[in-house]
Amino acid sequence: MRELLLANFPQTPAAWWDAGHARLRQVPPAGTDANAPVGLLMRRGAVDVGVVMLLHSRRPGEAGQPWHVCASNFGIAPAYRRQALWLAGQATADPAKIYAAVTPIPSVARIVQRLGFRPITHQCIVGFTPGLQRGPEHRATVLWGPQALVALRDDAMAPVLHDHHRLGCLVAALQTRDRLLPLVWRSKRRLRAVRVAELLYTPSTDLVSAHVGALANGLLRRGFAMLEFEADEALVPEFPCTRLFVRRFARGNYNSAGIDHLYSELV
Repeated sequence: MRELLLANFPQTPAAWWDAGHARLRQVPPAGTDANAPVGLLMRRGAVDVGVVMLLHSRRPGEAGQPWHVCASNFGIAPAYRRQALWLAGQATADPAKIYAAVTPIPSVARIVQRLGFRPITHQCIVGFTPGLQRGPEHRATVLWGPQALVALRDDAMAPVLHDHHRLGCLVAALQTRDRLLPLVWRSKRRLRAVRVAELLYTPSTDLVSAHVGALANGLLRRGFAMLEFEADEALVPEFPCTRLFVRRFARGNYNSAGIDHLYSELV
């Protein structure tokens, strides 16, 4: 599989793939199955000609605990491109699972839409944390890191939150008047130098938008110059930001009111 990934993604160095596989082995994830396949190979004769990476996980507390499967790094040899739809269909054939494609190139986006995937993201809200501190401010308290994990210890998602904390993500707990909301952020960079906190998990983007001032304040204190999160295209923010066009897709019972990219290639 490694050789096929290198051939289909020549712009990605081998060290990146190796580091990714090593990272997955760092923590025995609470929400994943060690026996689940990490990908699907298409073979013609003795030759591997296509590959789809499949990252399986579950969310404790969900009714029936369906599998979430992040389908990523789709590649197929040029001579077999006409069979790309068939390969993608085989990789996402289980109707009981929730499938997501969070980093599709345009050609893959067209394929997954033919397989019944729907857009779950239309825009990404990006803003500088110093300016966002003056954004909408409803009464809320935000806890970060270990304090957030303690506050959320009785939450059904606690084991999954601990996994992402150990993998280097920033876990937060947004306490509103009547709800304690778990959040998971990842650190990345824009323009190679600007440190950005990207929201990977929240049950409610509306609550994140309503309390963006408190969140921006806490992220700024932790060294993040910017924050970003996905939102419905109908959202018109009441705070200074940039709205970027982003398309991510899912099929199945995906929570469209929130964001869920846990255990994905974004982690």
